[in-house]
Amino acid sequence: MKHEITINEVESVLCKISSGYTIWANKKGIDPFKLDIYSGLVNIDNPTQKLIAEKYYLPKQSVNNVVTGLVKKGMVSFKVNPDDKREKIILLTKEGRTYLEECLKPENNLNKSILKNLGKEKVEQLYKLLNEYGDELHKEIED
Repeated sequence: MKHEITINEVESVLCKISSGYTIWANKKGIDPFKLDIYSGLVNIDNPTQKLIAEKYYLPKQSVNNVVTGLVKKGMVSFKVNPDDKREKIILLTKEGRTYLEECLKPENNLNKSILKNLGKEKVEQLYKLLNEYGDELHKEIED
């Protein structure tokens, strides 16, 4: 008889993936928490602290703390969002972009290797299924 996978086993696999990244980052001496924020700053068009917090499901205050540290180092600045004057778009300086891209390079290489080993078709399937799972989870939470 075939074993039926439970939702608890799916959650366990998701935790395994998340903890794998944390373990990997710690072994490399990289702050795993900052990687998502750095990724948002590099990859989101016109990033704001709110957008980064929403995309990566992070507390706004945590995003603010990391961004504030980058401001103090001269790696980012702000401009008022023309669409919403209450928000500030985060601008990377040349040095900031170089620094963040360098910080993200090891994780990008890790991901490229994993994705290559899995293959394009499996990666697309994985993305689709995880996205559907996330959508269903959030629908249930909102109901």
